[in-house]
Amino acid sequence: MKHKPMLLARLAFRSRDCKRSSIGLIGTHHGTGVTYTGLMLAFYLGGELGKRTAFIECNGHHDMGLIEEAYEWTSSQMNMFSFHNITCYKELSCEQLPSIYGDDYEALVFDFGIDLESNINEFLRCDKKIVLAGRAQWELIKLRNFHQRIRHITGSGSLIYLIRQADDRTIHRLTAETGSIVMSIPEVADPVMPSRSINRFFAALLGC
Repeated sequence: MKHKPMLLARLAFRSRDCKRSSIGLIGTHHGTGVTYTGLMLAFYLGGELGKRTAFIECNGHHDMGLIEEAYEWTSSQMNMFSFHNITCYKELSCEQLPSIYGDDYEALVFDFGIDLESNINEFLRCDKKIVLAGRAQWELIKLRNFHQRIRHITGSGSLIYLIRQADDRTIHRLTAETGSIVMSIPEVADPVMPSRSINRFFAALLGC
């Protein structure tokens, strides 16, 4: 029987000088890495920064259940599982979110999948609103289409677009086209083992 990989604890300071932050992630289409990036963010916030972090699945993709199966966790309940400072919630509806807001988390990471219509209000309410897109030419067309759909909505001007390993030319062109922040996100082999490069990237992205 193949053993699940163990999650490795990191010693990190516990920051108390920042207010609670919320980060919403959504994709322009399937396969952009929303859940992968969200899990990396949760481990950066909870492991590297030592913040009590909730990673919340707000879509019907069922990936959080697979994540639970893939690793050994320190605790597991019906709709949640945890590893030290990080707690992952499976398939929560918007109606269930107030119970999360009422807890003492220092950081909230929301995985909205690709369902913009159902989650638009919660997404725009987040302090950081991140859109994941692919770098292939046809995927960049989907990014532009997404931008056209949302550009007239109040609050959409603060979107941050992340594209996997995009070149500088693509970043500059899309920044000019969208008027938004567009960044190239580094490739990481394992989302629960953030590299130095992704930690530096998230520090610049989040300002912490």
